[in-house]
Amino acid sequence: MAADVRLGQSVTLVRQGGSTLVGMGKVVRIAPQVEKRTIGADDARVRADSLIRPAWCSFTPTQGTALPPISYRLEARVELGP
Repeated sequence: MAADVRLGQSVTLVRQGGSTLVGMGKVVRIAPQVEKRTIGADDARVRADSLIRPAWCSFTPTQGTALPPISYRLEARVELGP
């Protein structure tokens, strides 16, 4: 859940769809509150879970993997742990 994200948690960054590992990192900053977000700028539907917690992470690229263009979407998976 969005409210469970904490500083220092491990983050895995993958290409959209989850098939190619792009890099790893740790959560370094978290927005002060959970907020509602839509799926995209051109699509006003609210996401299924509708809540996100904006967070920023450090980034170390995976060796041997070409970085995607700057505007390319990545999926960030935060390991919530016990």
